Amino acid sequence: MLFIPKLDPKGKIENMGSKYDWMRLLMVLIMAGLATFIIYNAQNQNAFNPNLLFILIGGLFVVIGNYFPALKPNYFIGIRTPWTLEGESVWKKTHRMSGPLWLFGGLAIIAASLLPYNSLRIVVFIAIVAIITLIPVAHSFLELRREKRTDA
Repeated sequence: MLFIPKLDPKGKIENMGSKYDWMRLLMVLIMAGLATFIIYNAQNQNAFNPNLLFILIGGLFVVIGNYFPALKPNYFIGIRTPWTLEGESVWKKTHRMSGPLWLFGGLAIIAASLLPYNSLRIVVFIAIVAIITLIPVAHSFLELRREKRTDA
């Protein structure tokens, strides 16, 4: 994430200022926690606790969802569908809608870590991830179609 601003062809990530720096810090901390969890469980196989994994992944979704509304159009971070990259207004509308969706989806994943059965936790996790992924993609497609209809 340190070199992404240098790779950005239009330099839009630099326009985010400190928001990008905070997001980068939080993402690195969560990923470091996830890596520590994986290494620890690889060495202590009988101490595996999947709840912590769900909490870390849910926290990642909460952080990303919190920053979605503030993201400016770019090629590296955010919901980068062909439709969001085509127009700035579609990008903004999609990310404004997706931010709370991802934030509450992350909180739901964290809450799902309290469910009694591992298989139930996994099914709920997959369902939440599918919902918070597919709804923004469909929204961006429909939003661009709506804009093209009003322009015509």
